[in-house]
Amino acid sequence: GPSLVASTVVPFILTWAFSFVRIYVRRFVLKLWKIEDWLFLVSQLTFSALAICAFFASIYGNGQHLKTVATKDLPIYWYASELIYVGTSLFIRLSIGFFLLRFCNLKVHIWVIRTTMATVIITSVMYFVFMVFQCKPISYFWHRFSNGEGFCFPVKLITDLTIVFSVFVATADLIFGILPIFVIWDLKINRRTKVIVGGLLTLGIFAGLSVIVRINYIHSLRNPEEDFTFLTFKVSIWAIVEPAIGIICMAITTYRPLFK
Repeated sequence: GPSLVASTVVPFILTWAFSFVRIYVRRFVLKLWKIEDWLFLVSQLTFSALAICAFFASIYGNGQHLKTVATKDLPIYWYASELIYVGTSLFIRLSIGFFLLRFCNLKVHIWVIRTTMATVIITSVMYFVFMVFQCKPISYFWHRFSNGEGFCFPVKLITDLTIVFSVFVATADLIFGILPIFVIWDLKINRRTKVIVGGLLTLGIFAGLSVIVRINYIHSLRNPEEDFTFLTFKVSIWAIVEPAIGIICMAITTYRPLFK
């Protein structure tokens, strides 16, 4: 539907606008380019692929009632979006983690960040593998609405594991959002700078809150197979909005040199 089209096009444009500014600041103002910058760039590229898949899914009927949609092409875009979303989510959190490590001096802060990053990597890989092989054969995912033969894991299992994965991601966002308060507190800089830097670094909390909103919509799904394209479109919207918020917040955290 139109709302789904808008939710793909607008974040696509906004994330690239904020990303270009970040790239300018890091590469040309600070003349820096670290591992977190590469991870950020990869997350922007994978998010672009996610937005494109979601856009084509909306063109082919996502957001409309299943009975009015020709389902030949739609599910394959949905399947691709699910997998790309996991990768995008992972790259964003790793970028944030490596960025925060630059500010940490205390071992406890360093180990909290490293443990959070390791947890995100493990859960993301496990969830990615599960989503790849959720149907047997894999192609049954996009053939099941056109009399294909095969089977998929129960919807409840997929929904429950998606919620578990989302909880880990949201927890990581909250840790990355709250921890900078304690990191900045120990730095020997004036209070005004602490407030500005701390405020920028804690923007990750908004990404965590958007994940929580998405969890609510996932939890509300009972039997999406009955009207797959209509009942899941809100999940689709937040699958775009949530990483877009993460990318934008991560970009803004690097803007301080522009206001000196």
